[in-house]
Amino acid sequence: MQGALIGVLLSEGFLATWEYDDMNPDHVHVFGRKPDLPPALRPIFVPPAR
Repeated sequence: MQGALIGVLLSEGFLATWEYDDMNPDHVHVFGRKPDLPPALRPIFVPPAR
């Protein structure tokens, strides 16, 4: 579920990443909007390997 949520957030222009916390495994960090960064620094979503 986290991967799908992060993919949606990134496609809408938000900076989002996994929260590596064993106590809250479903949480996602959202930092802000991608347009605030130069194009070379904007993240691209790559789903984790299974």
